[in-house]
Amino acid sequence: MATIASLADRLRSEIGDTPKSFVYTFTTDGTTNRFLVPYSPLDGANLIVNKNGIEISADVEVEEATGYLVMYLLMVTI
Repeated sequence: MATIASLADRLRSEIGDTPKSFVYTFTTDGTTNRFLVPYSPLDGANLIVNKNGIEISADVEVEEATGYLVMYLLMVTI
């Protein structure tokens, strides 16, 4: 029996809605922590977020359907 995930994958493949890689760069103002990425829907499980070359994916909430990233870690000190 087919699963919902396998049916969704097949449908996306048939309509040409396959995942795409992208790089999006933005500058923060130090107070805003919610950012709209102009690519949606987003796949939060496979999204890699870097800040100043350091991966911070674990500190970012992804609103997959809307394309928003919510960052809980605004400052990285090394």
